[in-house]
Amino acid sequence: MQKIDFTNSNFIFISKPNQYYIEGHPVQIDSDCTDWKEYYLIKSGWGFFSGLTMVSYKGYEGELPRMDGDTSAFEEFDITYKGILVSEMTYAELEKLILADNREVKINSLKDEL
Repeated sequence: MQKIDFTNSNFIFISKPNQYYIEGHPVQIDSDCTDWKEYYLIKSGWGFFSGLTMVSYKGYEGELPRMDGDTSAFEEFDITYKGILVSEMTYAELEKLILADNREVKINSLKDEL
């Protein structure tokens, strides 16, 4: 099983309603903290994220929304890979999608060289 790099720019994490980060806004995943198994659903992962939130804390006197970083479950986001919703896929299914995509990119680059 190959390690998927969720911090890659091909992945976009968009916050769902009623979550810590502002609904509909993309957040940045700083690290994937999941010990993946091939049968795990992508939405079952977790990691460290940074993005805009409307949540304040005791003593905070700045403006909202504010940038913050925190751990979050992947289920709090709609996760896409190159525009394809992958949240409900298993890790193995996503791995196959990425491998097929990489294969297609390589084939196209070889065609361009001809």
